[in-house]
This record gives sequence, C-alpha cells and structure tokens, in this order.
Amino acid sequence: MSNEAYHLHDFQTLTLDTDDTDTATPVAGIRGVTVTPNISLDELYTADDTEVEELKQREFKADVEIEYAKFSPEIVKEWLGGAGASATQWAGNSDPQEFAFEFVIDSEGTDQLTVELGRLVFEEMPIFDGSNDDFAEWGLSGTAYALHNLEETSEA
Repeated sequence: MSNEAYHLHDFQTLTLDTDDTDTATPVAGIRGVTVTPNISLDELYTADDTEVEELKQREFKADVEIEYAKFSPEIVKEWLGGAGASATQWAGNSDPQEFAFEFVIDSEGTDQLTVELGRLVFEEMPIFDGSNDDFAEWGLSGTAYALHNLEETSEA
C-alpha cells in the first residue's frame, strides 16, 4: 500500500450501475465516501476448555455511505423500479434493485485506489434533502454483498 495521502475532491469518479442496464450513472460532487467491509464470526468451543478452539467467518458484506451534492434522478428511478426495471413511481417489485459501485480516488502523488462492489442495495432512497438558502446535499446508505476489486495502481 502507498505511503501517499489520498485526497477526496469534487472530481473523483464514483458510479452506480444496475446489473441489467450496463449504463454507469455518475454520482458527482462527492462530499464523503465510507466503505466498511465486515463479517460475522462464529466462536467454536469444546466442552473441556473455556478458550475459543476455532473461529469461522461468515456473512460478508460491506456497509457503504455516500454523501454527494450533484444529483441524478436516474438512480432514484432505477431504485423505484426494482430489479430489472426503471420507473417514475413505486413499482411494487419485491426484488430489490442491485447496483454495482465503482470508486476511484487519486493520491497526492501518482497512485490511484479503485474499489468495486457488487450487489449493493439501498433500503432508503432520498429524493430531496435541502434547507433554505443552501445547496442541497444527499446521502445514501447501503449494503454491498460482494467485493469485486480493491486495487492500488501507480502511474509512476
């Protein structure tokens, strides 16, 4: 991993894409991104010892938080339609829309960090969040069930 600092700014690349459209929708004006992978652990004990004998991991997922200032209603339409559809009203589909997530961030030097997640679902989708005399900012919170790529590359 790099010894260079990564710097988040308005020109970072973050896209959300539904698996069925193959059209990446940019999320712009990035104010903050947090990706936190986590697992559940099972602790296995034996009857004759109080210390853990074995650990097993299960249920991988990654919590995703995105704060942004430039909004595309296409993401909301894809979420409203559910899996395989886009809609301007709630479609009543019981299968959630799954998004692919790609985020590329530049270091202050020549390195880039790429994160690709799949099966990202959002339980809530903000349509508008703003206050008087201020630019609107949105926040998305979701869970990804696949980590496809975590890669650091250098242009040096």
